[in-house]
This record gives sequence, structure tokens and C-alpha cells, in this order.
Amino acid sequence: MVVLWKNNVSVAFTYVYIYIYMIQIYIYIYIYRVLNFADLRVKRMDDRFIMKVYRKETHTNTYINWCSNVPRSVITGAMKTLIFRAYELCTLREDREAELDFLKDTFIANDCPVKVVDRVFGKYIPHKYKPNQAESELKPQNDYENVLNLPFVRGFSEKIKRELRKEGITVVFGKGKTLESSLCKLKQKIPKDQTKNNIYLKQCTSCNFKYIGESGQTLKQRDIGHKSDINTRKSRSGLYKHIRDNEGHEIDFQNQKILDREPNMFKRKIKEALYIKAYDNGTLMNPDKGTPVNDCWNEFTIDIRKSIKN
Repeated sequence: MVVLWKNNVSVAFTYVYIYIYMIQIYIYIYIYRVLNFADLRVKRMDDRFIMKVYRKETHTNTYINWCSNVPRSVITGAMKTLIFRAYELCTLREDREAELDFLKDTFIANDCPVKVVDRVFGKYIPHKYKPNQAESELKPQNDYENVLNLPFVRGFSEKIKRELRKEGITVVFGKGKTLESSLCKLKQKIPKDQTKNNIYLKQCTSCNFKYIGESGQTLKQRDIGHKSDINTRKSRSGLYKHIRDNEGHEIDFQNQKILDREPNMFKRKIKEALYIKAYDNGTLMNPDKGTPVNDCWNEFTIDIRKSIKN
């Protein structure tokens, strides 16, 4: 063992740290009668075990900031989750009250309005801990039949949620674009012509006319279809019509742009229609406007145009 330690110092330090850690566990369990595990502290008394919430000394007490670009319901939901944890883990009432007071101060320190914090902590009690609550008073569970998943856009999405709630539709906000998704590309990059589920933009090599389309096929397979339509002179093809009406013009298949990707066919067609609507300035080859969409999406037209330019 001594020879091993001389030849490999890192292994020696590893063994030392393990022994120190084991000694610390022994002291806590057999002398202090305390064991910390994850977010739980268990203390052994003579006649029972007492539990409470445990935080490491390195805990930053940082939760979702009120100014974060997330729905308000996510922040209040985080509060309710931690309130539920306090009820579940704290055996003694005084420990639970101390934990709830600590959480209130922590959320206020994370820029949450005092009125909101007081309302959530004052009204929310987990159902199983409400005294003498009849089963008829419990709210019915959502059957998830009328649930709509939407991307979150601060200010706009909350309005849609309120309006759809009147119609009995529950709105769930999905995770939008984040720094992680933008900067961390862990998957192997696929060649552009092999990508699927695209909303794409093709341009004419001789003028500023453009064509916006969508396909679940690979870009290469869809280009074969477009070229076939041009060669067979199909009148329903917007690309063929442009070439027919403008002698000498050609479609640039090599430098086309992918505007967006969407695996769901229905959502992809809606996105295609939004891009067509945003770029409809008289220079589109598209013979129609795509899938009909509600006028409420007009609010995003300027943002979509900016995304195309970038």
C-alpha cells in the first residue's frame, strides 16, 4: 500500500478523503444522532425520528427570479412545490413554520412582489393537510382533453391563456429558445440537404422573387419533387409559373435557406402560413397563402420578418 501511495499521490488523497468522509458520517450518526441526505435532515431521538428540510452551507437560496422570462404560474408553482415539501418533510410544527418563513423571505429576495408571496403562502395548503376537508370540496382533476401547448411570449401568452380559459381550454406553456439550446450543439451536424421537417425559402437567381414551402421529407427529396414539377411543366407549381413567365430565370436550389423546423405536420403548416403572411410583399412565387390562420398571429409578423433577414 505504501508503494502504491508513493507512485500515485492522487490515489492516496482519494483514500484519505474517503476515510475522512466515513469518520464524519460516524460522528453525525452515533454522536450527534443526525443524518443529512439530499434535502432531508433526520435526527434520532430516544423514542422517535424527527425530520426537517436540510440545505447545504453552499446553498445560494436562488430560485426563479420574478423578472425571468417565464409564466407567472411557473414562479407561483415553484412556491407551492416548496410549501408542499415543507409540509411533507418537517415533522415538528415549529420547524415547518420556520421553513415557510424562510421561503417567504427567499422569494422576496428573488424580486417577487410581497403581495404575491403573501397571497400564495397565505392561501395554499396541500390538500392532504387541510383539516376536515370533504371529498366534494376537492377540485376535479383535469382530464387533459382540452389542453393546448403554446410557446411562451411574455405579455402575449398570458392574454391567450385567460381568453382560452373562458372556453374551457387549459393552456400549457412549452420551453422556448434558451442559451443552452442556442450554444450547446451536442448532436452531430446533419448536412442541410438531409434535414427533415423544414420550412424553407428558395430564391430566383435573376430577381428578388422568393418561394416559401414546407415538407416532412429531406430537403434533397423535396428538391427532386420541385425539379420534377418544373421539368413536367405542372401549372400548380409556383416555381414553374415563375420560370414560365420570366424567360431565363432559374431557381437557386444550392443556396436555399431553412427558416424553421417542426416535426408536427399541422404545426409546420401553420408556421409556413405565418412565414408566407409575414413575407407577402408582392415578391412571392407561392400560388396560395397556405393554411388559414387566425388574425391574432399578426402581432408576430414583424418578429418573423426580422428572423428571415437574420
